[in-house]
Amino acid sequence: MTTGAVRVLGVRAAIVIVAASLLGCIDTSGPYLGHVKPPKPGHVRWCPFDPTTLDPAMVSLYPDFLISYQLHDGLVVPGPNSEPRPSLAESWEVSADQRVFTFHLRTDARFSNGRAITAEDVRYSMVRVLRARTAATTAEYQWAIRHAKAFNAGRARLVTVEASPFHVGDVVELVEQAPPLLDPDLRHVEHDVALLLWPDDASEVVGELHAGEEVYLEEFDQSGQRGYVFRPGGEGRYGWVPREALTIPNGELSYAVASLDDPAASRRTGSLPGKVLLSTPEIVGIRAPDLHTLIIETEAPTPTLLMTMAVECVGLVVPREAVARWPRTWFYPEHIVTSGAYHLKSWLEHSRLELARSGTFWDRDHVAIEHLVLDYGAGSTFYKYLAGQCDVHETSTSVFLNAGLLFDDTGRPRVRDVRPRFQLWTSAIGLNMQRLTDHGLRRALALALDVSQLSRALSAFRATGQWTPGRPVAELTVDERVLCNVAPDTPGVALIVAPGKLCYVPPQPLGFHPDEARAELAASRSRHGVPERIVINVGNRPRFIKQAEWAARQWQQNLGLAVEVRTQDIKSYWADPSANSDAFVLDWADRVPDVESAWLTLFRCGSSFNYGHFCSEEYERLFAQASQIADQRRRLELMRQAEEILAREVAVIPIGMQRNDFVLAKPYVQNVTLMVRDWRIDENWGQQ
Repeated sequence: MTTGAVRVLGVRAAIVIVAASLLGCIDTSGPYLGHVKPPKPGHVRWCPFDPTTLDPAMVSLYPDFLISYQLHDGLVVPGPNSEPRPSLAESWEVSADQRVFTFHLRTDARFSNGRAITAEDVRYSMVRVLRARTAATTAEYQWAIRHAKAFNAGRARLVTVEASPFHVGDVVELVEQAPPLLDPDLRHVEHDVALLLWPDDASEVVGELHAGEEVYLEEFDQSGQRGYVFRPGGEGRYGWVPREALTIPNGELSYAVASLDDPAASRRTGSLPGKVLLSTPEIVGIRAPDLHTLIIETEAPTPTLLMTMAVECVGLVVPREAVARWPRTWFYPEHIVTSGAYHLKSWLEHSRLELARSGTFWDRDHVAIEHLVLDYGAGSTFYKYLAGQCDVHETSTSVFLNAGLLFDDTGRPRVRDVRPRFQLWTSAIGLNMQRLTDHGLRRALALALDVSQLSRALSAFRATGQWTPGRPVAELTVDERVLCNVAPDTPGVALIVAPGKLCYVPPQPLGFHPDEARAELAASRSRHGVPERIVINVGNRPRFIKQAEWAARQWQQNLGLAVEVRTQDIKSYWADPSANSDAFVLDWADRVPDVESAWLTLFRCGSSFNYGHFCSEEYERLFAQASQIADQRRRLELMRQAEEILAREVAVIPIGMQRNDFVLAKPYVQNVTLMVRDWRIDENWGQQ
């Protein structure tokens, strides 16, 4: 066997050495870590990672989600155990078939500019996320809604005339044509016209359109006489114009279409001119029949919709007026209008963000924190915490770097600062299916990894080799093992989906079999050849780098492969982890024990989080089958079959999961959970 070389490019984790040298200077004799000084009442200083955006439609990283929930309110928000609790919606009903969700909105909700929040604002915000032009990262969390997936892909259109075999009001899907035709939403401006903020004559003018300009039509007002359009270019601009000011350059082009609502075996197909096809919000199953009622219709039984809405930024309300004026910068401090418990006071990118309690929030009297400061600027946030410059510190990296300081040999916290919080966190080596096309090669890579070594190398890590996380079977109670139908010595984990009711046991891992791995590699080499060098892409987090280097060493030692580890800035990394690489480090965390939407949907065709480009008709069929079933137990059975496909096809190489997730918090901060919205400061929080 030839010996390959491990080559590492980019940022290295030299900080580990620096951190280790400083630990001896820290006094750990007391119950708390570092300096504890009396706090300023009503103020919390939090040291997290740098957020990437404050637009809830575009969130992708953990800090983005946290801050979005402070600035923007939703129909439901996460409670202490992630269960949906009322917020903008005071109450709701769910139909017996779990396809129709009717929300009743409170009447005292206001934006920070004083305007009342209505059901129409919720509808607008949710449809905005689904617009293809928005390119929202959170759109797929709404795909369960009727016609939402096709609308999000830019393919759904409303038929506006009788044209056999179609009728007025039918929803059809554009069939791919070659060469592609013009977007049916394209319009030309017939003459100079004012762009209005609202569809009435007294509205503020936000711009002017000139004859010959191109715009895209999004919807009509109730009268049908004004259209809401988007003018691209530069900052962009939205607004209302008279319908007669728009012409349809593609009106006579013929588009191949197929009905979206017919059974697959008997779909109506045909061709229609562009002028009778509209991409309006009426297509999507989100309606606002009056000011304080919102109705959501799903394609199929969706028992998890409320949970998804609570934790995935679905339904967070943003202001149409701010987005219309500044589509790309509406969330900057000088432009932003908020709907949540806090308002944005200042934001210095890569440095500091300050939130102040909103004076217009409906529940402002119960928002205990007056000012929330996020400090993520230069310098170690961990040492800022030790110096008393932070009240709460995000510790996913600090736990890795400072495990010896924070935990004893049994894994128990040494100091009271360490606060566990519920988080399901799994790690894997993702595989780029577009580059690693040979199944045998992927099996070889998986079989050559001894995940037990990683448990010894990374503190607070369980090397389960399973993708869906959970609790070790050995730690389950007798009743929980009965629920999960597992024996006490069953290896791996089980996920309690609903206490006392539902359990999910993920498939067992492939395991470490180096001889079989070498045989698979040899067979793959004889069929298609093997890349001269395997490239692993990784974000510049010390734990990520250690996982990548561990995989590289294993592939070198057990398969004789040359491996290159490339590091890059974490934000650029998460934009496309598999870019120009064969493998990448994949971390995924969620609070929701929902196997279907939180863990397995990542690998669906078209998912924006499907970084490895896995796509399987069999996998999609199981999801489609599950979507028609209201019984969650049966849905879980189908999801296990889907996860077995991931294992069989080696779409990902699961490593394991975090033993627990923690934050560091000073003694006066009480009840820290994942969402800052749930933070509560004790009345005597200045007293230890």
